[in-house]
Amino acid sequence: MGKNLPLWRKSLITLGKRTAPQAFAGTLVTVALAASSVYARDDYPTRPVQMIIPFSAGGPTDIVGRVMGAKMGELLGQQFVVENKTGAGGNIGAEAVARATPDGYTILNGNGVH
Repeated sequence: MGKNLPLWRKSLITLGKRTAPQAFAGTLVTVALAASSVYARDDYPTRPVQMIIPFSAGGPTDIVGRVMGAKMGELLGQQFVVENKTGAGGNIGAEAVARATPDGYTILNGNGVH
C-alpha cells in the first residue's frame, strides 16, 4: 500500500496505524482527569483511605504499596489502610475496588502488568 505516495502521506498513514489507539487512550485519560477535577474537594481525605493490593503480602507490589501508602498518609494527613486481597491473578482485589462505593476512599495498587 502506498508505494507511489509522497513521503509525507506515507508517514501519516504509518502514524495513524501505530498511534491511533494510544492517542485515543490519552484523550480518554485527559477527559477523565478534567471531569474528576470538577468534583475534587479541598478537604479530601476526611477519613482513612483503604488501599487494596491484589497480591500477597511481602511481595514487591505489597512493599511498594505500603511505602507509598505511608508517604501518601503523611502528605495528606490521613491514614491509608493497606489490605491484601489475593487470588485470580489480581482480579479479586480489582473486583473489590470496582464494587466499592466510588467516593475515592477505596483505591487499587496493582503492578500494571495486566
